[in-house]
Amino acid sequence: MTLHSEIPQVIIKGDNICVTSLVVVDQTLAAYMEKRQPEERLKVMEQALRIGLMALQSAVGSIDVDYVGRAVKQLIADTKQSNERAIEEVKKVFEDAFKKDGGAMPAGLERFLGDEGKLVHFTRDLFDPNRRESAFGRLGTFMEEWFGGRESKLGEFLNPDKEGSTFHQFRKDIFEKIAAISAQVSEQKGMKVAQKKGTQKGVEFESRIIQEYAEILVATGDSIEGTGTQDGSKVGCKKGDAVITVNHINPSLPRFRIVVEVKDKKMSERELEDELALAKENRDSEIALMVFSLDAARNPNACFELHRHGIICAVDPENPDTAILRIGYRLAKIYAEVRQTSHAAGLDLSKLQFETKNIQDRLKSFANIRKSLTSINDITEKVRNDLEVIEREIGDTLSNIEGLIRQAPSVSN
Repeated sequence: MTLHSEIPQVIIKGDNICVTSLVVVDQTLAAYMEKRQPEERLKVMEQALRIGLMALQSAVGSIDVDYVGRAVKQLIADTKQSNERAIEEVKKVFEDAFKKDGGAMPAGLERFLGDEGKLVHFTRDLFDPNRRESAFGRLGTFMEEWFGGRESKLGEFLNPDKEGSTFHQFRKDIFEKIAAISAQVSEQKGMKVAQKKGTQKGVEFESRIIQEYAEILVATGDSIEGTGTQDGSKVGCKKGDAVITVNHINPSLPRFRIVVEVKDKKMSERELEDELALAKENRDSEIALMVFSLDAARNPNACFELHRHGIICAVDPENPDTAILRIGYRLAKIYAEVRQTSHAAGLDLSKLQFETKNIQDRLKSFANIRKSLTSINDITEKVRNDLEVIEREIGDTLSNIEGLIRQAPSVSN
């Protein structure tokens, strides 16, 4: 409240209370009074004064505002002093507990974690290898009992000489299986020797050739699959005893198929033509490789024959010459690659014809030497050397042809 320039007075006359020159400064109350009609404002002020006096009258005793203010200030001062004293006391407690020299906490940590503290003594006693009851002592006893040589529990458990041990029975079973396998190997060796001597029984020519080619193709990226019992692209047609897939392992190289036909019976020229053409078509192959037995070969003294549908060769069904099989496969592979190479791609046809003629000439020598073998019982060292030289020369010639094909960019048919 702010007083008017005149001195305010409160005059009591009987039951009347008169207030003069009193100004109340309060923005909120002034806004409230401003909303009242002028004729209502006096009545509102009278009610406010009456209500305020009645509230003061109902309070116990009288309220000294200045006294209350002084009391609050004193309370705040006393509280501040109490807080400061409490802070000092707490600070002193912490300093006494944590000070480096003589503090309760460092002393306690030193007693428990120091160089000679309880934890060190506890750990030393627990892991002392010289104490039998320590953890290390017990671990050493356990290790000695279980792993301490042949007399330990593990040694007895694994001792194959001790009857009743696990490895004793295991060794017995292994030896029995080895003996069984040895007997089987011996039997197979005997069968193989018998096969070489011409006494092979029950092994079909077709299976033998497929098996030989499977071993030959191990070192290449090609594979062979027997197909003699399966229909080909033609329904109900089983022509084509096996299929060699060239570059089967390496998909980045061009892949094509060579159909293999194995025959142990003689065939006319027309039959041969139809057989090779149908086998190629039925097995979706680029070229055919026909393997005859010597008895069924059209010319037993000629190891190879070049046909427009592929390569024809002849071997002894009881002891196939792997050199002939290998050369026949390489020739078929080369002629298939030649078919896939366009003349316009840069293939040197003159060189190809020259190298092909070299193969044919050497094959004639190969056939002549084989013919000479029919008149003697044993292969002499000279004949054996001649055959190895010719086979080596044929291999070199085949490599030359393969080089010519690799140099020419491939173009699909």
